[in-house]
Amino acid sequence: MRGKETSYSLYYPEFEYKGYKESYFYDVPFDSMMKAIRTYFSNQLIDIDGKDSDVWNALADLECIDNIFDVMEDWLHEYCEKDAYEDFKEYVDYYELYDEVN
Repeated sequence: MRGKETSYSLYYPEFEYKGYKESYFYDVPFDSMMKAIRTYFSNQLIDIDGKDSDVWNALADLECIDNIFDVMEDWLHEYCEKDAYEDFKEYVDYYELYDEVN
């Protein structure tokens, strides 16, 4: 689910891959954050129509994206976990290869 990222990140206390155990911060992609925003409003029985970028800009003008992130953080944590783990594996593979070269 990689793509344009937001300034939001999620903390995963422990991922394990190829013998590496580490905590990991995952940068939330824009698409995932927009899914959380739309889910937040859907949970309030409100349907938001419009392009993701337009919805984002309107909410940014209202300065409420941080509040939505706070409310939806647990949901996002679960929603993004698989992608975060895949990102972690790429990170480990990259640094493992880097160590072999150097």
